[in-house]
Order: sequence, then structure tokens, then C-alpha cells
Amino acid sequence: MEKTNKNQTQSSKIFTLLIFSLFVVLGGVIGYMIAGAPDTILKEYRKPVPNIIMFLITYLLTVFIHELTHLVAFKIQGIPIRAFFVSAFVFLKHGNKMSLKFNYNKVLRSGGMVVPIIPHVKNEWDLTQVQKQYSRAILAAPVFSALFGVVCIALTVIVFPYLNTNTKAYFAAFAVWMVIFSLEVNLLSFIKTPIVFGDYPAAKAYKKDRLFACSSMYSYLLFMENSLECREKAKYLKACIHEEIEKKIRSSDDHDFITVGAVDLLLVESLVGFDVESDTVRKIGNHYADNPDLLTNAKATEPHRILFVHILFWLKSKEDARLNSLLPLVNNLFKNKEMQKYYDTQLSQIVKGENHIEYLTNKKNIKNTSAYTLYRLFDGYYVDELKLNHIVNIGCLQFQ
Repeated sequence: MEKTNKNQTQSSKIFTLLIFSLFVVLGGVIGYMIAGAPDTILKEYRKPVPNIIMFLITYLLTVFIHELTHLVAFKIQGIPIRAFFVSAFVFLKHGNKMSLKFNYNKVLRSGGMVVPIIPHVKNEWDLTQVQKQYSRAILAAPVFSALFGVVCIALTVIVFPYLNTNTKAYFAAFAVWMVIFSLEVNLLSFIKTPIVFGDYPAAKAYKKDRLFACSSMYSYLLFMENSLECREKAKYLKACIHEEIEKKIRSSDDHDFITVGAVDLLLVESLVGFDVESDTVRKIGNHYADNPDLLTNAKATEPHRILFVHILFWLKSKEDARLNSLLPLVNNLFKNKEMQKYYDTQLSQIVKGENHIEYLTNKKNIKNTSAYTLYRLFDGYYVDELKLNHIVNIGCLQFQ
């Protein structure tokens, strides 16, 4: 453990030094251009409209190039693409056609995402190959973005002195913004949260973390056109998820948000009747019902809190006496007010027997994650939630 901490500290110092060096180089390039720029160029710099236009163009272009690299890397390895996000712009594949949609979402305000079509994994060899393919495709984009930023700096230094006065101002603004956004995209690629997993940690996790790889791919099946059929065929992926969760239980290492998210997938499927309740689900359900603080404390992540709500549904389905003592913990469980309202309404119906069918079956009201604005484009995202929302008093299993 001590050696691991030292390695992490060393990696952190190297990363900090790298970022500092990039800013020094960027500052030098900007200083070089300004110092050598006559007043006519500086006047161009101060014009707000051209600069705003340049800002928007370079931002979208940088994100587009980054996500396009993901797409190309997947395609080269024979993996087709279901969706291609560039900020609020989405290229969505339906059959053989690709449509362009505008979908403002709070998750990708300054970035993008590529949704690959998950290949059918039948055995361990298939899984290992897909893990490698995904890891390579994910890593390709930030590496290319970094190289692209370096190329922009080099071109600026080489070409700038030979441009005419009017062109210099716009070329300089374009080059500077491209470098800044290339740097930003790379910095964002280091993010690791329960909602946003940056490219670098995701590439590493896909390659080395079997539970992350299997649960992520299984979750992505919700985004496929024939999501139910894909999930029914994904028996090996689900078996791997069970196996890895069992390992986590035996080692008492089952509290991280990746494991919790994987458990929630299995629990919801058993609640809506998509799959039978497994021993794994029962073990985890009882464990967290006896230790609710693990899912509701101040440090608990969004996946932890969502799992807690679903465990309440699970306890109600069994008419378990522990439910009554846990219900008060739902108050102000989520920071997101829209999520809190949604889960309060869902609890009122599923646990207390009140009828909110009309509200809960309206897709516009389904906000079971802070990333709902991202997922709402996919019909498969609603399948399990709509089944859950047709249950009135789960203890009696009354479906409307």
C-alpha cells in the first residue's frame, strides 16, 4: 500500500509538471505573437465579435476532432457506432441512417462522447479482446488531442512571421484557442467521478478492471436500438458481473461506486422481473439494509444513493420490517432537486401504494440520474424504469 501511494504521488507530481510546462509553452507562444505584433494586429485582437466566433468555432472543432478520433479508433477495430456527441449536437444512428439532433445536456457541456455498439461477448476470449479494443479506442483520442495541440504550437511559430498583417490576427486567435481547448480536453480526460469517467482512467479500467468493463458494456446495452434483445443475449457479461461482485463481497471491498452501480443493475432487473433474484442480490441487499449509512452518509455518491432507494423497494417487496426505520433517510437524499422529486414520487407509489401512474409513466418526468438529459435520447434507457413505475405497492405486486 505504501509503495502504491508513493507511485501515485510521483505520478501526480509528473502530471503537475507536465501541465505547468504546457502552460509555460503556451504563454511563450502568445507572448511571442503579441510582442511581434504591430498595433494594427492588436486592434484586430480587441474586436469582440470575431473573437467570439473564433472561440465557438475552435471549441466545437477541438471537441469534434477528439470524439472523431474515438469514432475512427472504434471503426478501425471493427466496432460500429450508435451515437456521436459533440457538446449539444448528437449524431444518432437508426438502422443504416444517421440523424443529427440538438440535445442540450448538463453532462457534456464542454465535451463529447461516443457510444459504440456493444459486440456479443460469448466467452472469456471475446471479453479480453473487447477490453483491449475499448481501451485502445478510448486512449487514442486524448493522445491525439495532445499531439494536435503541439502541432498547433509548432505551426504558429513557423507560419506566423510569414503571414500578412490582417491574416496574422485571426490565425493567432485560431491557433491560441485550438491549443487552449486541446489542453482543456486533455485535462478533462483525467476526470474520474461516478457520472463522468475521463478517457485516461476509463482506458485503464477497461483494460484491468473486469467488473468495470463488464458492467459498463452491459449498461451501454440500454442505448442500443434493440436493447432488450441485446440484454437477453448478454448472458456471459451478466455472469461475469455476478462473479466479480461475489469476489468483492468475499474481500469486503464492495462499497466503491463501480461495484454499487453494478449491483444496482442486477437489483433493478430482479425488481421488474427481467431476471430472477440471485444470491448475490440477496447478500448485497441484506448487507446494505443492515448498514444503510454506507449508502447515505455525506460521502456517498449518486450511485450509492440510487441503490439505497432500490433497496427500499426490495425490502417492501418482501414486507421486511427494516423498511420502516430506513424510510426517513430518503428525505433530502439527493442534491439534485429534480431527482429528489422523482424518487419521492416513486417511493410514494411503490412503497406507500399511492397512485402516480400518470406522472411516473411520462418519460419527461423520469429523472433517475443527473445524467438523464444525456440518456433521454435512447428508448432503452426507459424500459426498466417504466416497468418499475407501473408497480403500485410492490409488496402486493400490483401492476397497473
